[in-house]
Amino acid sequence: MSKRPDIQVARAIAVLAVLGFHIGVPGFFNGFLGVDAFFVITGFLMGTLYRDIKALDFYKRRFLRLYPSLIVTIVMFVIAGLFVLQSFELEQLTSQALAGLLGISNIAYWSQDSYFQPDRFRPFLNLWSLGVEIQFYLIFPFLLYLSNKKYVLPFLAIVSFTFNYLLLQISPKTSFFMLPSRLWEFLIGMMIVNYHFSGISYRKKRIAIFISVVFFLLAFVIPVKSSSTDWLTGHPGLNAFVIVVTTSVLLKLRINEKRFESWLGILSVKLGNLSYEIYLIHFPLLAFINYQAFSGTVTKVSQIVSAISILIVIWALSLITISINSIKIFGNPKLVLSVSLGISLLLFLAPLSRLALAGSSEISRVTSFAISDRSQYRCGKIFRVLHPSSELCLISSEFKAGRDNLLLFGDSRADMIKNEVKKIVGSRANVYFWVQNSPFLLQTDEILKIMNRYQISKVIIHTSSTKPTAELVELLNQAKDVDFVMLGAVPTYSINLPKLVHQKLSAGELNFSNLDLSSYLVPDSLLVDKKYQAVESANFKYISTFDYLCDESGCTWHNEQNKLYYFDSNHLTLTGARALKIPISRSLNQLLES
Repeated sequence: MSKRPDIQVARAIAVLAVLGFHIGVPGFFNGFLGVDAFFVITGFLMGTLYRDIKALDFYKRRFLRLYPSLIVTIVMFVIAGLFVLQSFELEQLTSQALAGLLGISNIAYWSQDSYFQPDRFRPFLNLWSLGVEIQFYLIFPFLLYLSNKKYVLPFLAIVSFTFNYLLLQISPKTSFFMLPSRLWEFLIGMMIVNYHFSGISYRKKRIAIFISVVFFLLAFVIPVKSSSTDWLTGHPGLNAFVIVVTTSVLLKLRINEKRFESWLGILSVKLGNLSYEIYLIHFPLLAFINYQAFSGTVTKVSQIVSAISILIVIWALSLITISINSIKIFGNPKLVLSVSLGISLLLFLAPLSRLALAGSSEISRVTSFAISDRSQYRCGKIFRVLHPSSELCLISSEFKAGRDNLLLFGDSRADMIKNEVKKIVGSRANVYFWVQNSPFLLQTDEILKIMNRYQISKVIIHTSSTKPTAELVELLNQAKDVDFVMLGAVPTYSINLPKLVHQKLSAGELNFSNLDLSSYLVPDSLLVDKKYQAVESANFKYISTFDYLCDESGCTWHNEQNKLYYFDSNHLTLTGARALKIPISRSLNQLLES
C-alpha cells in the first residue's frame, strides 16, 4: 500500500483529541473517542498491509513497531519515579510498567477498584489501549484466516457489538477496558478494506465524505457519561459507534492527497507520523508534571502558556524516542535493543518496588502498607459479570441448606468489614452481602422483596449514616420477623489519614504514640451513637464502634505495630476492621443467638 497522508492526518486528529481531553482543553471533553478512531485505523491497516503474511513474521513486525518506543518511554519515567515518588507510588508505577510490557494494562486497570482509586498514581493508565491492541494482534492471524470464510468476520463483529451493548448495561468499566467488547471496532476497520463502493460518482463521494466529517465531529461534541449504563449516553456507546462508522467510511473513500499539500496538511502528516510516540509519552509526562504525593493522577493544565510548553516538550520527547529507536545494533536497527532492554526491564521491575520499599523510611513503609491494606471491592468484577441480575453475593465459603441466612447490608463502609464478618460467622450461617451507595434511599418494599427472595432472617447494618432515616425506621417496622443489629459508623477524619500522617511525621512532628489527630475528626461523626441509640424497636440493637476506638483522650487510628486503621479519611483498612473484631463479634453473636 502506498503512503496515505489521509491516514496520518486521521491519526493526528485522534491523538490531538486524546491529548486535549487529558490536558483539559475546553471543548475536548469527548477526546477519549480518539482511541476508538485508533482502533478502527489499526483494523484497517492490518487488513490492508498483512493479507499474506506468516504469523511469526507478523508478530515480529508488530513487536518492532510497538516495543522500542514503549520500552524507552517506560525507562524514562521509571527512572524519574526513582527520584520523585513515594515508595508505595513507585511500587504502583513498576507494577503498571510491568503490565504495560506484558500487554495486559487494560486487564490490570480493569481489576482495580475504581471507587477507591483517587489516591493512586497511575501515570501509565494510557497503556490500557495498547494492551487492547496487543491482544488484538495476538489473534489477528486467526482473524485473517477466518476472513477468507464468508460472513465470519461480520458475524464476529455483530457478536462483539452485541456483547458490548449488553455488558455496558451491567459493567461500563468492563465494557470499556476489555477486548471482547472492543473487537467490533477493529473488525469494522478490517472489513471495510474489502468493501467496494462500486459506481459511486465523484459528487456522491464528496457528499459522503462531508457527511462523515460532520458526524465525526458531532460525536466529539455530544456529551458522554463514562459511568452511564445507557448505550445512548455511555461509552463505548452511540458516540463510539458514530466514530467507528465515520472513520471507516473516510478511510475507504480516501480524501484526495492534494488536500494535504498545504503547510497545515504537511504538519498534520508529521504529527500523525509521531502519533504513537506522542500517545505513549503525553500521559505519564502530564502525570509527573502535576505530581503531588497522595493526590492521585492529575493531567489537567490550567494555564495556556504551560499547556503550550508541555506540548513542545511532548513533541521533543517523541522525536528523541524516534531517534533512539533508529540506533543500529549488529546491523539490526531495533530487534537486539528491544529484546535486550525488554528482558532487562522484566527482570528489573519485579523486585524494584520491593527494594524501594525495603530501603524507604519507616514513614513511607507505614503509609504504603495502609494504601494496599484493603480487600477486593464489593463482590468482585467477575461475580458481577457472571451474575448480572444478582442483587446479593454469597461471601460464605459455601451455601448450606438449613442454616440461617444472614445479610451484611450497608454502603462502602460495610465493604470494609465483610472479610471480618465472614471469618467470625464461619459455618454458623450463610452470609450474603449487599452494598449500596445510599442503602436507605432504596424503597422499603424493594429491600423487603429482596430479603424475602433470599430468605434473610438476620441483618447486620454498617453505614456512614450519622443519623437514623425514616426509611430505616419503616424497614424495622415492616420486617418484624427479622432481627437487625447495627454496627455504628466509625470516626471520620476531614483529610486522607495516610497523607496526614505522612505530612506530619515527615515534618518531624513527634512520633506515632504522641501524634494527636483529634482536631481532624469530623464533628458529626462523633454524635452518631446518641442518635441511633434513641431508635426504639424490639428487633433492632445498636452497637457503638466508638466504645472500642475512642476514649476521653481521643480516637485511636493505628495499632501497636503502627499499622494504620484507615486507607483514606473514612474507610477502614483490613487492620482497622480487625480492630473492630470485638464489636463485630458482639453484633453477630446477638443476631445468631436470638
